[in-house]
Amino acid sequence: MRLPKGIICSAPLCNIPFAIYATDFGGSFDCETRIMYIPFAKDSWPYTLSVLLHEATECAYAVKDMRFANPSHYRSHDSFVFQFDHHKFSDATQCVADFVANVYDSVHKAWEKVHKQTK
Repeated sequence: MRLPKGIICSAPLCNIPFAIYATDFGGSFDCETRIMYIPFAKDSWPYTLSVLLHEATECAYAVKDMRFANPSHYRSHDSFVFQFDHHKFSDATQCVADFVANVYDSVHKAWEKVHKQTK
């Protein structure tokens, strides 16, 4: 499988521009570098989309100070807890929807291109 090199696309998430890159497995984001990695290796577009939604949502929560480290699980993927009221939840959800709507076509086309090469 040959992953796309460079940025797949970019769009604002909570008014902050984020670039999306492909990776083999596991999604992640970095608010400092404004980069999001989405996995392309699994032969399942719904899985890839779920990771995009997961990372965009968690990133929005981080940007909006709704994600906190749990000291009992320091430096673990399980170390984050989320706390917000309904207004903050609605606001973050709108940010995620705008972001995903802007990047969906580009990410899907790039994913399809990768998986057409492997068939």
